[in-house]
Amino acid sequence: MISLLCPSRERPDLARKMAESALSTCSAPTNIEILFYVDHDDPKQDDYFRVFHDLVFMKRVLILSETDSIAVKSVGEAWNKLAYYSIGDYLYMMNDDIVFQTTNWDLTLVSEHQRVFFDNIGVIFADDGINQGRHCAFPLVSRLWYEILGYFTPECFEFMAHDTYIFDIAKRVDRVHYCPDVFVQHKHWTITKVKDATTKRHRDDTNNTRIPKDLRTFEETAYLREKDAAKLLSYIKGLKN
Repeated sequence: MISLLCPSRERPDLARKMAESALSTCSAPTNIEILFYVDHDDPKQDDYFRVFHDLVFMKRVLILSETDSIAVKSVGEAWNKLAYYSIGDYLYMMNDDIVFQTTNWDLTLVSEHQRVFFDNIGVIFADDGINQGRHCAFPLVSRLWYEILGYFTPECFEFMAHDTYIFDIAKRVDRVHYCPDVFVQHKHWTITKVKDATTKRHRDDTNNTRIPKDLRTFEETAYLREKDAAKLLSYIKGLKN
């Protein structure tokens, strides 16, 4: 099973389209679970439960929404919360503005992961229509990877670089693989030219310091990624001995 982990805000219809595309193009819906994290103060929180009523009923979708007192403080924390509740053998970082375009994408990604990483330790990513093989924007990792590191994604960023962080660890241990045979189209605002409320929330003038701040944080946390790479290498060497 693959668990799609997707924080989302104010975009229930977009999130529904992502879920429908994932389920309609996979080899079997029973191979997929989709977990959404919705902020406690999301003005469209109720709409998520309405839009996903049938998929929640069929247990294909889990919507996690919490009260103010226990709400997450960053999108990284939301991804980790979703990973904690997931049951899949593989964890897939996801956005609500993704549309799956390739039939049997799940079988292709898993078979490629198992072919390339004989010990199930590595990161695989598909063509998102923007980065191709240059950058791992949507990493898929095994549960073993998650258990060795003890987390899915870092919680130190306000907005961006979560994928880059995972990508960098994978490159440090030479365990990253691009799968061009799978197309998961990222309908980013730079492609659609549509800036909705969520896009503006992160990129308007009041928050324009988030990106440079996260880039500085990424540079300052290189030593942590080196430690995590060492954890993975130690595990890999233990398997070979």
